[in-house]
Amino acid sequence: MMVPTDTKVLDGALNYLEQALKTKKAIALGETGLHRGTPEEFISFKRHLELARQYNMPVIIHTPHEQKGELTKVIMKELQKHKVERALIDHVTGENIAIVLQDPRRNIKIGVSIQKSNLSKKEALLLYKNYSYENRYMMNTNAGNGPGDILSVIKAIESFEKAGFQ
Repeated sequence: MMVPTDTKVLDGALNYLEQALKTKKAIALGETGLHRGTPEEFISFKRHLELARQYNMPVIIHTPHEQKGELTKVIMKELQKHKVERALIDHVTGENIAIVLQDPRRNIKIGVSIQKSNLSKKEALLLYKNYSYENRYMMNTNAGNGPGDILSVIKAIESFEKAGFQ
């Protein structure tokens, strides 16, 4: 996730995004979030949440590999603060799933990204088995970022079916 460090470029990108949202052609906003927790990321993330609320859009939110628990707590607080009611918190693992599930809103969904360097299909199955997901669980692949397998979701679904989940 790249956020410009030049505040003029960041402001220009956010203004451009707002103009694009005014066309009403988008159905969601994102992927946004925090990767390293830099001040620029935080500015960008908060503005994205403001736009999501203003345009009544769901938002797709990135959670990082490092400082996952700490930054996920910040993300969840900002969602509540900005009164965003529909979101997919993506790249959820065992490190942050409980933090996301503490939010009682059923339209705050959990995204698990099946990828060799992030989460295996076995780990995804364990998350599904061990947590009350209540129709809040979405599986995807992060195959475009590092070593990946574009068929990983299909393979994970097959594992879920073998384990008795439909």
